[in-house]
Amino acid sequence: MEMSKDRFLLESIQLNTSRLLSLLEEQNSACCKEASDTPLPEWVNLELAVEKKGGGSLSTYRTRYYLQPCCGRNSKRIAGRKCWHRDDVLEWLNITDELLPEYATKWGVTLPSDKQLRA
Repeated sequence: MEMSKDRFLLESIQLNTSRLLSLLEEQNSACCKEASDTPLPEWVNLELAVEKKGGGSLSTYRTRYYLQPCCGRNSKRIAGRKCWHRDDVLEWLNITDELLPEYATKWGVTLPSDKQLRA
């Protein structure tokens, strides 16, 4: 009799643990989806653009204009801050280092020699 009670308690703990893990996974995926699905505002400053892109430090993007949306061009001042239109930022989010030379050419920007394509 004692053995079945222990087995029941163990199975109850396992079931509750499985439920808890399932709830945590649901909550985590909902939070991640909410964060990634948050639409960008009409005008996006560098800080928000870099946060959405990830992969680099804000100070790197601030000092290397060619890494910014539109390679630092086509920006407007909104409340005194350099901002880019949402559509330009959405395009820029997909630009990797391999695509940078072509992207820079599109915006009429010459990359530093160490960033240009090597034949």
